[in-house]
Amino acid sequence: MKKLLFLVLTLISTSAIAQTFTDNGINYNITDAINFKVEVGSNASFTGVANIPAIVNNGGQNYEVTSIGNNAFQFCGNLTSITIPNSVNSISDNAFFYCTALTTVNCYIVTPLVINPAVFQNVNQSGCVLNVPVGTEAAYQAAAVWQNFAPINGSLLSSNSFVIENSLKMYPNPSNGFVTIALDNNLQVEKVNFYNSLGQLVKTTTANVVSTIELAKGSYFVEVVTNEGKATKQLLVQ
Repeated sequence: MKKLLFLVLTLISTSAIAQTFTDNGINYNITDAINFKVEVGSNASFTGVANIPAIVNNGGQNYEVTSIGNNAFQFCGNLTSITIPNSVNSISDNAFFYCTALTTVNCYIVTPLVINPAVFQNVNQSGCVLNVPVGTEAAYQAAAVWQNFAPINGSLLSSNSFVIENSLKMYPNPSNGFVTIALDNNLQVEKVNFYNSLGQLVKTTTANVVSTIELAKGSYFVEVVTNEGKATKQLLVQ
């Protein structure tokens, strides 16, 4: 009886771990069903901007993104930008193999991960901007593989707060004239700061609905300061 129960529990656990799901257009594999952890799975033919958050949702359950799996975005020739949250502690080989259009990597990881050169194999790193947290650029400039990006900018404002990031919604994105900042869990907006790709402050407001008409087309980092902390998300202005 005990052996049968163990077998059933093992099968349930294995089934859960093997589960895959999609959140905001990115595929994930559940790697730890007990502690609710996932890896970025296979995303063949992904195009455009891939913003990987620290927390994703599947059927009402939140999962922490802790890794980017093997071949996650391989041969995604039209992937132009990738955002990697600070929750990621490993990036597997060929994750971005042959992403020939990749021009921007936003990496919120404070301490550079040790990665294999195959992670960015056939990516023109010398023509790809690496944005990292403020004060960590020297570490990335000295780290194997990461040091091949150019330029390396210490322009990211902070590590994403898991709770606040999960409660923060910013739409429409891309923005076509305005953007709405929405918060759950009784969080309140105290300040919203817009930074350009060079880390320069270009707009500050306390409003939840913000005009973007005066902003030039391009990518911005939007820092939302709340009554319980802050989080930063990327916004495209068209």
